[in-house]
Amino acid sequence: MIKADNLNPLSERFLKAMDVLGVTGYKLAKQKILPADSTLTAIKRGYQKPSRNTIEAFLEAYPNINRTWLLKGEGKMTNQNVVKTDSGSHIFVKDYKEQVDPVPIYEIQVSAGLNSIFAGSNPEYLAGMVLFPKMPRAEGGMFVVGDSMYPLLKAGDIIGCVSLHDLESVIYGEIYVLQIENAGDISIVVKYIQPSEKEGHYKLVSYNKEHATMEVHKSCITSIARVTFSIRKFAPM
Repeated sequence: MIKADNLNPLSERFLKAMDVLGVTGYKLAKQKILPADSTLTAIKRGYQKPSRNTIEAFLEAYPNINRTWLLKGEGKMTNQNVVKTDSGSHIFVKDYKEQVDPVPIYEIQVSAGLNSIFAGSNPEYLAGMVLFPKMPRAEGGMFVVGDSMYPLLKAGDIIGCVSLHDLESVIYGEIYVLQIENAGDISIVVKYIQPSEKEGHYKLVSYNKEHATMEVHKSCITSIARVTFSIRKFAPM
């Protein structure tokens, strides 16, 4: 989900800390830090800010985050240089930063696959690089094809993405690029992901209501990336 421009400063810092730690709204809801996964969506859209109880529970669960920084924006984000992430890995953190290096934009090809493109192993598909102020973190980007997300996203728009390595990290209601393989057919789609009543499935929803909702088994999703920003393509008058 693309963040609102009018976020409360506390909400911005809370989301930045989550990004560095690698935790999701689903995980925080399971830890009882957030009342529900949907609360994170409301925070990202600027409808509300994290409650005092949420902040206290978050700081207790993740003591590497500097309390003064989170509450007041003073000092460094972390209490130490090495932060233990939610996955159990450790990363070195000086300060949180927006994207500082240009992001490669690719002409997506189904035959190449999402993973190989984001890994940079197919330079022949590279269309260019992009960087703009306060740009959210992204590993790579691509051009939108089709009209399933129109008018939110239209053909020719650029979207930036961060790959996911665990389907359990999916945040319902956000936009994802998915590579789906089923009976030998491979497709790459851009959709909202919603929970499904079918066990082991995701519901893939289009913004354009003329496109039917898809029910996809998780085992058919061979690659997935979360959309972090979009750049609109304007046609000349």
